[in-house]
Amino acid sequence: MAHGRSQGHHWGKDRQRRRGGGVAIYVHADTDVVARQVLNSDNNNDYELLWVSVHSTKYDVIIGAIYHPPKPKYRTSDLLDYIEGCVEKLATSSPDSTIILAGDLNGLPEQDLVIKTGLTAIIKEPTRGNNCLDRIFVSELCYTDVKVVNSAIKSDH
Repeated sequence: MAHGRSQGHHWGKDRQRRRGGGVAIYVHADTDVVARQVLNSDNNNDYELLWVSVHSTKYDVIIGAIYHPPKPKYRTSDLLDYIEGCVEKLATSSPDSTIILAGDLNGLPEQDLVIKTGLTAIIKEPTRGNNCLDRIFVSELCYTDVKVVNSAIKSDH
């Protein structure tokens, strides 16, 4: 236990062949969570995309954490196809779950992701300077209000 808080579950996907980072998802310890390997792909290890299923008495949610670097080592169209396949498979295998995809998408065209997946973008204002790099997409409108705030720690996210 740290600072009186209960420890939670965390899953991560380390960055391959690049310095630092990766993606991680942290979930409260009292929550039923399962990591999901959705699709295999030739580029699967190049994509910084992690999926988990979160189950509680109130909801079933599938959360994807993603990082798309400014200069990826893969074609953006390949990533979009991969995300499309993941969302399709998740929606088919877990039709009662809400799908949430969130992360730093840098230059990934929002409209291309929306068209490919059918997910709805819910961030409507800049998240870093004048740019909307950190975004959230959902399969159903499960949030009534989204507010972008400045970080309380030294970070560009």
